[in-house]
Amino acid sequence: FIYSAINYEEGDKFECKTFDDRIHGIPQSIIQGRFNDDDFDDIALVSPQSNGLHVLLAKGDGKFLQYIYHINNSPTSVVRINFNNDSIDDLAILHSNQTIGIYLGTKLGIFSEEKTSFQIGENCTDQSFRSLTVADINRDGKDDLVFIDSVAQTIRVLLSANCNKRF
Repeated sequence: FIYSAINYEEGDKFECKTFDDRIHGIPQSIIQGRFNDDDFDDIALVSPQSNGLHVLLAKGDGKFLQYIYHINNSPTSVVRINFNNDSIDDLAILHSNQTIGIYLGTKLGIFSEEKTSFQIGENCTDQSFRSLTVADINRDGKDDLVFIDSVAQTIRVLLSANCNKRF
């Protein structure tokens, strides 16, 4: 895949730019967030075929700086969440091996390696978990993780808990 940006100008004019950087594999999940210490919206996406996490940091001029992370276990879905209560968005990534990995963002837009992961299933097929999302299910003011277990035909919820640890 090649990514492009469409910039709308005054009136009905627009400009389409295509970038030489490529997205490897077939992207399956894409999100917007603030992944560094600027005021521009950035993009993150995962590609299970290439085991890739692609982070596109907006430069503010319609161009992006791309970081590619090789992550294991076929990532299938990505969401933006703030796990460590700083001003930088973090990522939760659902993997096909029944785990959710946590990647903490930094002010430079570089994500730390996965230091925290949650085993969320047993005896599941590689295709059983889908569509990770964030919601405050129990109305405690904290984001919870929600995903689909297609084999068990259920919606699973991971409720956030108080944690005094600093990552």
